[in-house]
Amino acid sequence: MNSLQNLASQRLPLYLPWSKPNIEIGSGFNSAAIASDSLPWASKCPFIIDDAKCVVEIDGGVSSYREGNSSSSAQHSEHLSASLGVTVGCKFLSASVTGSYDKSVSDNFAGTRVSKNISIQAGHVRFQADPVLTPFARNVLCRSENEFRSIFGDYYVVGYQIGAEAGGCVTITHSDQSEEKRVQVQATAKVLWMKKTISTTTSSKMVSSDDSISFNSYDTLRQHNDEVKETHLLEEIHQKSNECMDRIDNLHATVEKTIMDLGLGTNDGASVKECVRLCDSGVVVQLILAPYSKLAEYVALTSSRSSDI
Repeated sequence: MNSLQNLASQRLPLYLPWSKPNIEIGSGFNSAAIASDSLPWASKCPFIIDDAKCVVEIDGGVSSYREGNSSSSAQHSEHLSASLGVTVGCKFLSASVTGSYDKSVSDNFAGTRVSKNISIQAGHVRFQADPVLTPFARNVLCRSENEFRSIFGDYYVVGYQIGAEAGGCVTITHSDQSEEKRVQVQATAKVLWMKKTISTTTSSKMVSSDDSISFNSYDTLRQHNDEVKETHLLEEIHQKSNECMDRIDNLHATVEKTIMDLGLGTNDGASVKECVRLCDSGVVVQLILAPYSKLAEYVALTSSRSSDI
């Protein structure tokens, strides 16, 4: 957020990653809220929004495509050894017990992760011309810029960046664990002239292994995540991963089709109410914010107020 604060302090455009909720073009934004927990969106719109027109521009798009493949492994072992010795004696009896305990544990882990991701910027939606302030907003601005900022913020949504992102990841892991125990006890007893020694040794070994495979994917266009973790669902993992790869390969065409299906891919322009449907469709990946201070009408009103003082 520090970078956003720095840009806002210089009155530069802001690009906010977005999906939902719906935010209309023309909505006010208070950049001071970036550094706080308060809501940044203004409750009132300063523009005559019903007369405003927006243009949807599909410019061929910029795509970022990434593939990844990583492996990891780890080994861990520990050993515990202990001994015991006890001796008792009297005039007619002496006895001693000695023993030893050994435990060895070994763990091995290996994992492989394969991922594929794509990010597309297909175009943008913007005001066709600078929006016009309402009479109320003009009056407020003529009185005070601080009052205007407290009601409408210092930025407004000038448009949307259109695109989508999708990706998937398959993770395969294998682990082994080996545990070995050995207990040895020797007891010697002497009663008068008789001596008896008994030795016992017990040992055990346990070996276990586990294999797992999981699949995770995301799709901003569908606004949905898939997650399959159970190893016995291999067929479902295979199906989900294939579907994800198909979506990645056809994502650009899907974005363009979505815009056309909404009837917004023409040069006739569209209303703000029509354009907000782009948020519902999932193709809005960024909100484009501009400062009011760059609007010609804003500059003219604040300049005339300064000259009147």
